[in-house]
Amino acid sequence: NPVDGATGIFTNQTFTVQFSETLNPATVTAASVQLTAGGSPVAVQRTLTNSGSAVVLVPDQLLSPTTTYTFTVAATVTDAASNALAASFTSTFTTTTTIDNFRPSVVNTSPSAGIGNLPLNTRVTIVFDERINPATITSASFPISGPSGVITGSYSVAADQLSATFTPAAPLLTFTNYSVSYNTNIRDLVGNSLNAGSLSFGTGSLISDATSPQVTVISPGTGTTGSATNAPIVVLFSEPVGPSTVTNQTMVVSTEGVPVPGSFTFDPCQNN
Repeated sequence: NPVDGATGIFTNQTFTVQFSETLNPATVTAASVQLTAGGSPVAVQRTLTNSGSAVVLVPDQLLSPTTTYTFTVAATVTDAASNALAASFTSTFTTTTTIDNFRPSVVNTSPSAGIGNLPLNTRVTIVFDERINPATITSASFPISGPSGVITGSYSVAADQLSATFTPAAPLLTFTNYSVSYNTNIRDLVGNSLNAGSLSFGTGSLISDATSPQVTVISPGTGTTGSATNAPIVVLFSEPVGPSTVTNQTMVVSTEGVPVPGSFTFDPCQNN
């Protein structure tokens, strides 16, 4: 991030490269992971995140406007078992003339606010409207609390950095209300603070939910003709689904094999 060939990149952008496995930190150096402009190195800070499988580069100063930069990862980078990168990696991007000062927001959550009777292995996911810095997802910025205070567990950030998930270390208590908070300590890739918020949910007595959701209704139905050209497509599930799992890769509307661009909205009370 950003993708190869991207344009219009803000001059205060930070940069992330995600690997398929945990890296050997000693091999992530100024020589092996570089940002350059016109062949000259750009001074950056390098940080390993996402359990050591991603490298975040933060430039020491604003990038130059309307300039093409090259991001390079040398084949000397290795994993924890000393296996080297199969080949060097190179990507380029071009900056715009402005900085990013827009604060990120949470656009979806799982579970949804106010939902009750959830299983005791419930995980909590929050979905963002822009990529966030994985290093800012902690028990201080994204706490989940029960009757005895903040509960322990692990945090993970999706590879696209658009969602974060909390997994409890132990089963939740039966018939108990829990609160979820997300605060301004969560930041996007350039350091803008999240718009804070909170929600609550309740558990039932079911220890775990191992039943896969099913599609129960699709509107317009299969084979329907004469639908309006601006008709929304509604999919009803047998139970609430995780918003972060509904993407243009997992739910595709296409015509003659070509995907139709669009956006997703959720109605948690209707499981759609």
